[in-house]
Amino acid sequence: MTLDDHTFDNQFKFQPSPNPIANFMVAVIDKAYDFLQQKHVKIVREIERIGQDFAWFNFADPDGNVLMACTC
Repeated sequence: MTLDDHTFDNQFKFQPSPNPIANFMVAVIDKAYDFLQQKHVKIVREIERIGQDFAWFNFADPDGNVLMACTC
């Protein structure tokens, strides 16, 4: 994955995305959640579970963009 910082675009104005721009597949959602909390990462949506096999939560990167951690 490449994240473009728009270094050469003088007209670019950064706006953090309030919606997930990428997701990370994790094996155990609760461990991922606990790990990010221990690192003081801002959780922007608590864990949501659908059945026993699928769960996700959203968190913010240092620039304020929303990312997602999910199972399956």
